[in-house]
Amino acid sequence: MDVALVILHGLFFAPVPFRVIRGLQYGAADRTDLAASPARVAARVRAVLFIHGAGLAVLYGGLGFALLTGGVPRAVTLQGALGALVLVSADALMAWAFLVFRSWRILPKLDLGHELCSSGPYALVRHPMYLAVDLLALGSALWVPTPPVIAGALLLILGGDLRARAEEKLLLGAFGDGYRWYLQRVRRIVPGVY
Repeated sequence: MDVALVILHGLFFAPVPFRVIRGLQYGAADRTDLAASPARVAARVRAVLFIHGAGLAVLYGGLGFALLTGGVPRAVTLQGALGALVLVSADALMAWAFLVFRSWRILPKLDLGHELCSSGPYALVRHPMYLAVDLLALGSALWVPTPPVIAGALLLILGGDLRARAEEKLLLGAFGDGYRWYLQRVRRIVPGVY
């Protein structure tokens, strides 16, 4: 099961380098940096990005320690199988979101002619990528319930929620009434709930 844990985490992040390279292909003149306006919201986005990054660091530090010290069983366990199911759903959701959302960036930016994405997983929740990260965190904590992994998972979930809220303020400024309608129709992270 320890190898499966590594594979599922690798699959989750596999599309990221391709999307980063694709984002670098666009020149600075082709996009507007949402984080540049207003400055107070930009600072908040960067601060919550730090929380998200810290969550990843703590989570992967805890997982790495557990893997190196034999804290992840090699045999199939119920706990590991449940964690794996949650991780598979995280991988599938992230892949689906990447396929549908063409302009993913680490910091929010809009390409010229950018359109609000409300199809695919974005028809179910406003932030499917953050939901996927939350599922990655929950699946990891379920599979390897050590204090560092649980702490990292909590930081990731908190960071994702704060990032979603900050980005929504920026998107309201960019898309106005169209985004207000989307906010009323589609939940932030959990379909039909939150």
